[in-house]
Amino acid sequence: MTKATVRFECPGCEKSISFAVADIGTVQECPHCGGYVDVPGEKDDRFGNDPDDERQRAQYEQQLDDYDRQTKEIDRQHEVTKHQQEWGNKLFEKDEELQELQIQLHEKWSQTQNEVDQLVAKWQALADRVDRFVTKLEDKAGDRE
Repeated sequence: MTKATVRFECPGCEKSISFAVADIGTVQECPHCGGYVDVPGEKDDRFGNDPDDERQRAQYEQQLDDYDRQTKEIDRQHEVTKHQQEWGNKLFEKDEELQELQIQLHEKWSQTQNEVDQLVAKWQALADRVDRFVTKLEDKAGDRE
């Protein structure tokens, strides 16, 4: 069985820290920032030396361990959620960039399409001139015969 602990937030660095229940009421050093913290809580003198008291103590310590595990899981889930939010924000920014690029691409496509339409019109006008020229040449050739 693991040792019963008390878990709280360091007032200096605001990170979650835990100490043994035996440290309640003492001053300890934060393992994260090195600042001194008062370990909060009251010493539990409810349990004596009776075997039933030992069973109660074991149950109590098991509850503390369960609470500690649950708190760690909540902290882990909080970190996962924070990471997902960061990625969501990055995706949102990339989506906005992509939309802007799509607008620019559409504008370029429209411009290119207009240029192609102008070239087609010029080719058509040139083809019409060539047809008229060929017709004149044929007419002149027919007059000579």
